[in-house]
Amino acid sequence: PYKFNNISFDFNALEPGRNFLMTYQYILKGYDKDWSQPNNKTSAIFGNMYEGTYTFMLKAQSPDGIWSEPVTYTFKVLPPWWRTWWMYVMYGLIAIGLVVFIVRWNNRKLIAQKKILEHKVAVATKEIREEKEKVEEEKKRGDELLLNILPEEIADELKLTGTAKAKDFSNVTVLFTDFKNFTIMSEQCTAQELVNEINYCYSAFDNIITKYGIEKIKTIGDSYMCAGGLPVENSTNAEDTVRAALEIRDFISNEKQEREAAGKPFFEVRIGLNTGPVVAGIVGIKKFAYDIWGDAVNIASRMESSGEPGKVNISGSTYELIKDKFTCTHRRKIQAKNKGEIDMYFVEE
Repeated sequence: PYKFNNISFDFNALEPGRNFLMTYQYILKGYDKDWSQPNNKTSAIFGNMYEGTYTFMLKAQSPDGIWSEPVTYTFKVLPPWWRTWWMYVMYGLIAIGLVVFIVRWNNRKLIAQKKILEHKVAVATKEIREEKEKVEEEKKRGDELLLNILPEEIADELKLTGTAKAKDFSNVTVLFTDFKNFTIMSEQCTAQELVNEINYCYSAFDNIITKYGIEKIKTIGDSYMCAGGLPVENSTNAEDTVRAALEIRDFISNEKQEREAAGKPFFEVRIGLNTGPVVAGIVGIKKFAYDIWGDAVNIASRMESSGEPGKVNISGSTYELIKDKFTCTHRRKIQAKNKGEIDMYFVEE
């Protein structure tokens, strides 16, 4: 019977005095593609077999290397009740019943439509009202989507005037992150697993920077960029952005410990920050993007690339603004690509 569709075989070959030296090979035709590898096991188990006829074949090799002729055992697994002939008849009857039901249902529908025509004006009014509600709902969703792409102040300006002017900011703290082990992770994970892990990390980053009033700028592959002090200027953006950076560092550190303990590949993160003037504005005509430019952005990128995994590396300009709030370690002047030597500090706590 199908519900007992598993079987085990125990076997042995008679070889006086040296039975333990016997070697066996077997195949279950209809289940296996090829003979098993030669071994000295004296049992074989097969399960989850589809209905059909199977033949178990077994042969043995003596300690002298001589193989026996195969012995066979043939058996049949019966189909489950839902694939028997009488069930197929039942399926046919059910299909006929459905056809009859649909025909009768269509007749009733035609009668109902005749009555609906008598109330055409009322129905039309209702549809107009529903369409209006739908348009309003779509507008609301569009506004929410725009706020996911642009800061609220910029989105309001864009909706009001159809454009948004570029703006200078004198004191913005730019943060860059970059994953170490990204290439290793991409080789060890499937594409979906890699995207899921990046999305999980970036979602956590989003929650952290939102808590500190920091604006997400963009992601580029495994690099995440955000900035404090825009689009609304404030005097605490350096401190706020450093606190966010430390939380991001700790989040990735905890994730690393958990994944390492589970034997899974893990990310490590380099974080770099710099404070200075930037220009911010919208670029693009089809897909709006709020972006920032300036030497402060370039130096922040160098802070990240010149840092170390698990560390928050800041420039001297950021250090001067937060040195009374955090414990920092001076790294001395370090050569940064295309920027010469720059004072760098690790933020400890």
